[in-house]
Amino acid sequence: MDKTLIFYAALALIVLDAIDTFMIVHHGKGHEANPGMRWLIARLGLIPGLVLSHLALMVLMCCYYREMPLLTMVVICAGYAFLFVNNMTVWFRK
Repeated sequence: MDKTLIFYAALALIVLDAIDTFMIVHHGKGHEANPGMRWLIARLGLIPGLVLSHLALMVLMCCYYREMPLLTMVVICAGYAFLFVNNMTVWFRK
């Protein structure tokens, strides 16, 4: 499996997580479940908190891309895919 494809998929899923989390919280359909993220959002605000946390993860992934094992990238991808699906179920809940 190509490591580059998984890397770009993980970056895309991280961006999607930030966008769908913003939409859910901003429109009052849910709240941030992660206590660390809730703390960051309470201190910085919704948009700055989401941008800072997600951008930090993306920068770390870019810096350590070559050293990061494929399995680690697959796990990150799977985790953010799960978050995206979960957020979509919250978004489309009646």
